[in-house]
Amino acid sequence: MDIFITPHPEVVAAPVGDEIVLLHAETGVYYSLNAVAARLWVLWQGGASVASACASVAEECGVSSSQVEADAAALIEALDAQGLIRRR
Repeated sequence: MDIFITPHPEVVAAPVGDEIVLLHAETGVYYSLNAVAARLWVLWQGGASVASACASVAEECGVSSSQVEADAAALIEALDAQGLIRRR
């Protein structure tokens, strides 16, 4: 996955413990990202590609890159379906 993720311009993110809460200002709906999804979000917002963020999380958590990539793909689809991100 050689893509980059950026938040939709109407999305505000705030850390809450080791999770991140997203607010879509346009719809007023809140979303919560668990610790692993939050870590991916932080890496993506720092400019990491999906692939490099997955590799970092796999190393940090001691799991396979393929598992993190599958989870990240599902996360991206869910975020995209709610209009929370843009892919580039």
